[in-house]
Amino acid sequence: MPLLREAVENLRVVFINRLIQVGAYKKSDQTLNQLTLTELIKEYKMEKKRLNNNTR
Repeated sequence: MPLLREAVENLRVVFINRLIQVGAYKKSDQTLNQLTLTELIKEYKMEKKRLNNNTR
């Protein structure tokens, strides 16, 4: 697998796991596998912001 593609896939896995850990998605949710890296990062940032706003 080309190096860049592998790096992108590894980052996708990282952000998928982060979204699952914060409770934004369930592990069985296939929606995450359909999102691009950019979309996963955007989702994670929005969820993190939402969680930060709820803790204040």
